[in-house]
Amino acid sequence: MRSGSSLLTHLIINNPEVIGYGETHLCYKSTEDLKKLLYNVYEKVRSYQMNEIYVLDKILHNQRLQNNDFLSSQSIKTIFLLREPKATINSLLILKPHWTSKEASNYYCGRLLTLVNYAQSINDRNRCLFITYEQIIDQSQSVLDKLQNYLNTKEEFSEQYQVTRITGLKGIGDSSSNIKSGKIIKKSPSKQMEIDHDSLNRAIASFSQTSETLSQYCQTIKDNL
Repeated sequence: MRSGSSLLTHLIINNPEVIGYGETHLCYKSTEDLKKLLYNVYEKVRSYQMNEIYVLDKILHNQRLQNNDFLSSQSIKTIFLLREPKATINSLLILKPHWTSKEASNYYCGRLLTLVNYAQSINDRNRCLFITYEQIIDQSQSVLDKLQNYLNTKEEFSEQYQVTRITGLKGIGDSSSNIKSGKIIKKSPSKQMEIDHDSLNRAIASFSQTSETLSQYCQTIKDNL
């Protein structure tokens, strides 16, 4: 949560070769569950032409993938997205004001550990891409070029995207005004929450280690296009 995944989702599904809308809340145990994804996405977006190459789901919580072997399917390509810890925890505390900074840090570190487990289970750089929210904001074109190369699409990806009737709906993705702008917005949040020193340091260490590991198991924008 709060990694910039709604922005990345919109950038990806704006390409005509990809269909999706955000977080479906489906659980996956085997590739048979991909049939549920197909039905869910095409029903939600009300498109039954099925001309796309990829169907996208955004997964934010550990319990959604109930069997890591599911990821070994050659039909699945995974994009890992991280956001630096201070901004993520700040955003989590705004979203969930009943959480302490320790609880937000626990979620963050636990999620990052699971992402590492996913990447190690897949163990195939051809089917894993690792990018950061900061790269989307500061190195937008490099990220967009890498997405086209990684997904092998004919169409390029763009910094601008179409806002849909689902954009901004709670439970599917970011509900703030930024996501409804239809473009990448390069500004920092004005509201700063108090984060205790120990929680932040633990999250920083987790981010550093996770970034290093994912870079070993995944393609990055630093790889040759």
